[in-house]
Amino acid sequence: MAERRGLTRRAAQLLLGPSRPPAAQRYGAALLLVAVAALAGGLLRDGLAPFRVLAFLSAVTLATLRGGTAPGLLAVALSAAAAQGLSAWAPPQSGETQAHQLLFFAGFAALNVWVAATLRASYRHSHLRRRRAEAAADEQRIAARLGMKALADGDVDALLAETLEAVQEALRCDSVTLLELTPDGEAFRLRRSVGLGSELHEARFTRQEVPLAFATLARREPLLADDLSREPELGGELLKHGIVSTVAAPILAQGPGGQPFGVLAAHSRSRRRFKASGANLLQTAANVVGTAILRLATEDRMRDHLASLRGITASLAEGVCAVDRSGTLTFVNPAARALSGWSEDELLGRSLNATLGPRSPDGPRGRDRCPVLGVIRTGEPVRSQEEGISRSDGTVVPVSYTASALWQDGRVVGAVLAFQDFTEHVRAERAERFLAEAGRQLALSIDWEVTLKRVARLALPVLGNWSLVVVLGPDGKPRSVAAETDDPSREGAVADLLAHYPVDLEAPHGVGRILRTGEAELLRESDVESFVGEGADAALRRKLLRRLGLMSYLGAPLEIGGRVVGAIAFGLWEGRRHYGADDLALATELARRCAVALANARLYQAAQDATRVREEVMAVVSHDLKTPLAALLLGAQNVGRLAPAGSAGDELRRSGAAVRRTAERMGRLIHDLVDFGSLEAGRLSMNLAPADGAAVAREALEAMAGLATERGVALALDAPSRVPVVCDPHRLTQALHNLLANALHVTSEGGEVTLRVVAAEGSSTLTVADSGPGIPEDELPHIFERWYRGSRAAYAGSGLGLAIVRGIVEAHGGRVWVESAPGRGSAFHVALPSAPASVET
Repeated sequence: MAERRGLTRRAAQLLLGPSRPPAAQRYGAALLLVAVAALAGGLLRDGLAPFRVLAFLSAVTLATLRGGTAPGLLAVALSAAAAQGLSAWAPPQSGETQAHQLLFFAGFAALNVWVAATLRASYRHSHLRRRRAEAAADEQRIAARLGMKALADGDVDALLAETLEAVQEALRCDSVTLLELTPDGEAFRLRRSVGLGSELHEARFTRQEVPLAFATLARREPLLADDLSREPELGGELLKHGIVSTVAAPILAQGPGGQPFGVLAAHSRSRRRFKASGANLLQTAANVVGTAILRLATEDRMRDHLASLRGITASLAEGVCAVDRSGTLTFVNPAARALSGWSEDELLGRSLNATLGPRSPDGPRGRDRCPVLGVIRTGEPVRSQEEGISRSDGTVVPVSYTASALWQDGRVVGAVLAFQDFTEHVRAERAERFLAEAGRQLALSIDWEVTLKRVARLALPVLGNWSLVVVLGPDGKPRSVAAETDDPSREGAVADLLAHYPVDLEAPHGVGRILRTGEAELLRESDVESFVGEGADAALRRKLLRRLGLMSYLGAPLEIGGRVVGAIAFGLWEGRRHYGADDLALATELARRCAVALANARLYQAAQDATRVREEVMAVVSHDLKTPLAALLLGAQNVGRLAPAGSAGDELRRSGAAVRRTAERMGRLIHDLVDFGSLEAGRLSMNLAPADGAAVAREALEAMAGLATERGVALALDAPSRVPVVCDPHRLTQALHNLLANALHVTSEGGEVTLRVVAAEGSSTLTVADSGPGIPEDELPHIFERWYRGSRAAYAGSGLGLAIVRGIVEAHGGRVWVESAPGRGSAFHVALPSAPASVET
């Protein structure tokens, strides 16, 4: 059936023609057909004569089908004349004439022309539609094939060659050229051609040589030239190579509004009118070339960008990886591979969540809880220092990471994860927390044995599964003072270790070696036999250590002032962990702090002993000196009372007064020493109660009136009638006496000392101001320190008076300070808590 339809179609094409033939052919065919019909009519005689009309009608029909209506009508006229000449009509019937028969023949033949012309037009229309559809299908097929190749093929030269051959085949032209625009935009280079000589390959053509190409780029759409000989302004170099007709399409690397790349053109050496469909096909091919060029250029840029990115990230210590929207890894840098232990092939194309993580401290999480994939969903960056990255061996490395979204055209297309190994930071932070807690524990007790036991327990399991602390006694012999374990099932073994383990100072390893050499020790891999040594105690040491287990060991000395006073040791009994340099550094620092605590405890004990001895001595001194001082004062008074009147007794009275002042000064010194000792021991007796600060000030001022008169210094009081304060009146008077005495001693004759009292809400201030020489600025910070005396002190003193003032004031819950400048005197201020005005004082 298909073969029959094909034969029928070919016959119809042969009869009707695929295209409109020239007029001479159409009319010539009509004449030929009528002549053949006339010849056939002449051969038909006798009984076949009636068939002559059928022959002429056939000639008319074929002439119309071949040439159209006009040739058909010509055939009608010629056939009628020929038929009349051959007497082709049948004998006339009644009433008929040959004119009637001729008219009937002409009408029937004209109807036949009309039917044949209609059939011809219908066929030609359907044939044209079919040809157009086939041409469109061919164009689409060629465009699809080239488009697929442009998207998949990385060989641009092969793509260009195939494109040009496809264009030549589709347009049935003599040659096809691809002109590439030079970088300066002033000329074209023949990149590829089909149907031209190879000598033109890579030839360069200027604007004057190929004006049609420049005109096509300027139009940014196809340009058709049917006869270049009539358009010499476009012909240029094309006319020199015999090209008459051409159609050209621009190649734009980024679409109609993009950057021009070149021109694709089809040429014919004979005059030809290229159709719009051919121009469309050519533009499609040009677009394919532009797409390929854009894709390849983009791929080149991406490769360069990726190479640059790889080069940049390869030098980073941070791990960097990228994922797409599905969480699939698309990029990893060398640091990420090294940190994770995975190869690039093992990571790329796999899920981030299934390989690297990140992992929480509780283990793997589902996809919906992965923080990096959460970045893809929300677009918000994520930072963390509390998670880890999975290694290929199943371990988790703590990392600090930042995950950020990758955006393109306003939407998230993936995420990038940058992370760095946080192991050292975590270890350092853990060590810092451990040492801080150890320092706090060491400061909780003065009993150094209790403290060392507490720290030995605190160090587990940070530094091992068990610990042992050994200290040298006063006799120089080692004594185990602490042993701890983190396994309750081995507490019995640790207790036996503490009670019975014999320390061998000659042992090759262990605490004995540390005590002997004063050097820290680290055995990454060890066994019990390394610590046993020789001697009668070897079997006992072996037994105790085997009960504990020992796979890795480290220890550090306890040193005070360069002298080894003990050692602390740790052991691991099983698992994959082994001691390293970081563990040894941590143990050494812990040992140093333990040694400092031990030294502080011993110093504190020595200080306590010295304080007790001092207090005993001061009690004896103060008690034993009071009696002779009392006798000395009584004798000085008797000398003054019994001295002869007049000038004869002046010398005795002066001597008695000097003895009295010396005795009183000695009494004050003893009193100050006793008070200062009580202040340091925290046993200064205080009886705080609401009192009148103004009354206390007046009493203190009256007591110093005699010294002021003796010194020739004016003594003044500036105070309201009543100032309620909370104080011990006796102790406050003592503090004011010390301040007034100092002020009177430093003020020259004719000067002035003022005691001022100012009441305020919450606090009242008592100020002793003098007109003395003042205090140098560099001495002000030290003025209240014990035993301190300024470089310009003009009177004898113990250096305890102001220290006692500060102690008394602070015992009241107040504060004392000084304001002074050389040459402008000094002002000592005492601030005390105010008492409610309603309280009786």
